[in-house]
Amino acid sequence: MNLLPSYTHLKQQVVYNVGSSDIQEIRDVLSENNVTPLKEIARRIKNNELLKKISDYEQSHDHREHLNFYAAENTQSLSYSKESETALPPGHPYGNITLRKKNRINETIVEQIGTSWRDLARNLKLQEHRIDEIDKQQNPLKDKAYEVLHVYEDRADPQRGFLILCHALEKSRRKDLCRKLQEIMVMNI
Repeated sequence: MNLLPSYTHLKQQVVYNVGSSDIQEIRDVLSENNVTPLKEIARRIKNNELLKKISDYEQSHDHREHLNFYAAENTQSLSYSKESETALPPGHPYGNITLRKKNRINETIVEQIGTSWRDLARNLKLQEHRIDEIDKQQNPLKDKAYEVLHVYEDRADPQRGFLILCHALEKSRRKDLCRKLQEIMVMNI
């Protein structure tokens, strides 16, 4: 019998301590190989026992690469140099995603945020004077939203950037956009 908690058990422990069953697995955000969001939740609820279990899990877990066997046939002929061109640099706020996926995320926000761009900027902790500058310098709403994302990406935490962005969208009363971004994150693009 393994004394260290399994991934599923860790998620159950967090759900029990937080009181919510809305912990979803999202590729590149929460998975067997990335329990950082669970660790952040345990830190916020100040549960040292749960943090210890997560730490034990991380030390004992063998990182396994998951392979999409259906796509494997089509991608075997691609060279690794093409892959490196489309990957974002290490430390990017959206994590280890492709440039195409990052562009799709930004396009979705820019196209659909509308007048909520100001709320998003505030919830991403942009200073009010910077928001006013963006408002004066940029004319169409789309340009304003794009500039907000650009400013955010320049200063965002590389490990939690995507989670913070989704949280800011939810606080801006745009859960619909947050869900769309989560859908984009699980796409194989």
